[in-house]
Amino acid sequence: MMRSSFEPFLTKPLLLFCPALLLTAAVPASPQPDSGGVFQETVDVRVLNVEVVVTDRDGRRVTGLGAGDFRLLVDGETVPIEFFTEVRQGRAVEPAPPAGSPTTATPPRAAAEAGRVPASTLVFIDDYFAIGAHRDLVLERLAAELPLVAPGDRMAVVAFDGRQPLQLCGWTDDAGRLEACLAAARDRPTFGLHRTTERRRRGLASVPGGGTFSAVEEELELERVVEAAVATLRGVPRPPGRKLMLLLAGAWPSYARFRLVDKPTQTATDLELLEEIAETANLLGYTVYPLDLPGRREDGNVDRQQAPDPVSRVLAQETVRQSALRWVAEHTGGRALLYGDRMRPLAVVAEDVASYYWLGFTPRRERDDRSHRIRIELRPAGLEARARAGFLDLAPGTEQALVVESALKFRDPLAENDFAVNLGSARRAEGRKVELALAIDLPLDRLVYLPYPEGWRAQVEVRLAALDGRGARSEVLVVPLVLEAEARPPAGAVHRYRARALLRKARHDLVVTLRDPASGEVLTSRVEWRP
Repeated sequence: MMRSSFEPFLTKPLLLFCPALLLTAAVPASPQPDSGGVFQETVDVRVLNVEVVVTDRDGRRVTGLGAGDFRLLVDGETVPIEFFTEVRQGRAVEPAPPAGSPTTATPPRAAAEAGRVPASTLVFIDDYFAIGAHRDLVLERLAAELPLVAPGDRMAVVAFDGRQPLQLCGWTDDAGRLEACLAAARDRPTFGLHRTTERRRRGLASVPGGGTFSAVEEELELERVVEAAVATLRGVPRPPGRKLMLLLAGAWPSYARFRLVDKPTQTATDLELLEEIAETANLLGYTVYPLDLPGRREDGNVDRQQAPDPVSRVLAQETVRQSALRWVAEHTGGRALLYGDRMRPLAVVAEDVASYYWLGFTPRRERDDRSHRIRIELRPAGLEARARAGFLDLAPGTEQALVVESALKFRDPLAENDFAVNLGSARRAEGRKVELALAIDLPLDRLVYLPYPEGWRAQVEVRLAALDGRGARSEVLVVPLVLEAEARPPAGAVHRYRARALLRKARHDLVVTLRDPASGEVLTSRVEWRP
C-alpha cells in the first residue's frame, strides 16, 4: 500500500461538534450495544476475472483453446476455472469442439453473430510531468483514431495537474463529445518544464541520510501522480465488459535506487511507488496500457558510477522509465506503448484486446490485505500466456478507507454535491491560521436507519479534508457518529452537524464525505473557501 506522501502544507482540520436538538449525535467512546450484526460487513464472494492473451512462438494470437488447455494457479496452488469464454474481435465465441489443434486463422462467421463484449477505455493524462507539445501530439493522434472505437465501446477522460484528478468527460461513445473533450485536454497547462527547472534548482541540495533533495522531492511528486491515478480508477464509475486504462505518463523521474544491472539495456527497479496502480487496477479489473510521453531527460539521478558520461546517464534514465512502465503493464496484463506505438495508441490497444480468453474463479477471501500471485500455465507446448500477475485481498476496513480516499481526491465537475456544506464566519486563530465555521446537513433519508429498543439508529462516518492551491491535502479527520431518533426520519429530513476547521489563511477546497457502514454508500460534497 502507499506510504504517507506529502508533508501537509495545511494544518490538520479540527472538528468540534455540538449536540443536536431532535437527534442525538455522539462519538462512540466505548463499545456500542450489540446490534445483532446489523452493521457487520458481509463476505465478498465476487468472481475474479482474468483476461489472458495467448501467443505462439512467433507472437501470433492463438485461438480455439478450451478451458482444459489452461491451468490457473494462485500462490502456486491450482484453482478450478469456474467460467471460461473466448473473445475474438470483441465477440464472445461459443466453445469449439475438442477436435483439432489450436489455430491462428480468421474467426468464423459464427463469432460475428455471438454476443459482443464491450470495451471501456479510461484515459488518464498526466499533465504534472508532461511537456505540452509532446502531450498534445499524442492527444491529436487519439482524436484522429476515435473512428477506431467500435460501436458500443466507451471512453472517459481524466487529467491531473498535480492538484486533483479532474474528469473532463465521463463514459461516452459519442465521438463528437470525445473529440471536444480531447481538444479541451490540449488547452490545459502542463508542468513538465517546471519539474525540470526544479530538478536543476534542487539537484545539489543534500538531505539527511544521504541522497539529494531532488530525488526525495521527486519521489513525493511521483507518489502524487500515483495517488491521482489510483483515485481515478476508483472514482470513475465502473463500466461493464472489458476495462482498460490508457495511462499517458509524463517524464516520470528516476531515482538512484532504480539501479542498473549487468546488461546496459535492462534494469532492476524498486517499484514500491507503482505497486498501488497495479494492485488497484487488478482489484477493479482494469488492464493498464502505459504510454510514455516524450519529455526532457535531464534529472541525472541514476548512479553516476554505473553511468558516468552524460549520454549513458540519459540512456539509463530512459531505460529505467520504460522499465517502470513495462512493469505496470506486465503486472496488469497490458502492454507499454513506447516509441512508435505511442503515436497509434487506440490502434495498438484495439489490436491487443481483439483476441483473448476470459477466465473466472471465486477466490478464497481471507480479507487480510495480502497480495496473491496469479500464474497461467498452458498445456499445449510452445505457447505463451500474458495476464495479470495477482490480486489484492483487502480487509473491509481498508477497502472502505480507500473508497473514501478516492472520493476525497477525485473530482467530477459535473457531479452535484450529495448534501449541503455551509460556510460560516472565519476568525483569527494562532499564528497565520483561521478558524472556519462549517454547517454540514446530513441527509437522514439517505442513511439506513435500523430499529433498536429505544427507537431508530443509524451510523455514519464524517470525514473532512482540505486541499490547498498546490493540491497538498491535510490529514483526513474521521468522526464516527451514531444518530438516534424516536421515529424513522421522513423524506427530506436533515441533521445539521456543526464543526470548525483550523486552516492556513489561503484558498482551500474543503471535501466532506459521509459513509454509511450499513449500505456501504459514500456521499461527497465539496466547497471552496477563499479568505
